[in-house]
Amino acid sequence: MNISCKIAEDLLPLYLDNSCSEDSQAALEEHLKDCPSCRMKLNRMQSDITDEIHPEQSAPKLANYAKKVRRHRVRVAVFVVVVSILSSVVLALGYLTIRDMHMQSSPIIFGVEPGTHNLTANDFETTAEKIGQYDFYTNYSQIEVTVQRNDNFQGTVMLWNTANSNSFIQIRDVSERAASCTFTGLSSSNRYKITCDNLEGAKITVSEGRTISFWHSLGSVLSDIIGTVGG
Repeated sequence: MNISCKIAEDLLPLYLDNSCSEDSQAALEEHLKDCPSCRMKLNRMQSDITDEIHPEQSAPKLANYAKKVRRHRVRVAVFVVVVSILSSVVLALGYLTIRDMHMQSSPIIFGVEPGTHNLTANDFETTAEKIGQYDFYTNYSQIEVTVQRNDNFQGTVMLWNTANSNSFIQIRDVSERAASCTFTGLSSSNRYKITCDNLEGAKITVSEGRTISFWHSLGSVLSDIIGTVGG
């Protein structure tokens, strides 16, 4: 006998309770074979009855669900904290980098004693023969020396601390292929002299060699941070 879904729905409670007649049971089972909707209703009702009769079986499901919810909340909280920290670090590095770029483009020019050339204010040009007569000051922690000569050359440039003129503190080789050299790790509290060997007749330009770029300033900021942490 073909019955409707409405009749099947009315018979389901009796079917689960084994209270319907054999004819009704047969008709309902025949209907369930061809009706997915009624089969889903039957499965749902059977699941509800199981939870009511055996609540201990549904408890683990609720416990597992609660654990999943807690794990998800912990992951979200950790993600938010990590993103917040990374955002703060990026913003701080960006600010320090931009500040360093501004300082490189507009450095503070301090007054120095007479007879000392302030490289922060401007570059200095002279000859290889006269370069040793001058004292230099920098607040950039480096000095760059560029050599110009009309022929092939190979020589050395030496940097001295005026407080100790008996020994040079750094030495660099220069040639027509690498005509510039840079002395690094310098201090604004010192004054420096520069001398040259085998560079007679060369024009010498002394500067701080400031590089104004985002990546250079970022590298400088990171280097300062690493140096501070390591120290």
